[in-house]
Amino acid sequence: ANGQARVREFIRALREGKVLSALARGPLTLEELVPLAYDDTPGADPALAARSALAHLLKLRAEDRADVDPAGRWRLLDS
Repeated sequence: ANGQARVREFIRALREGKVLSALARGPLTLEELVPLAYDDTPGADPALAARSALAHLLKLRAEDRADVDPAGRWRLLDS
């Protein structure tokens, strides 16, 4: 189980990197971000990809690395 947990964490870290790369382009809505962050998984369930991306965004916001405006556009915060 420890090996499986490490693989899941590695995959999460890779996906978070793709979310960060997408946000580096500028402010994006969740709908705009998902195709960019999941361009390597064209067969992904769009609803599942959106939920996963939102979880990454909320984690980044909790870490003060990203924020969302009233229009729903996410952006990176200066570190």
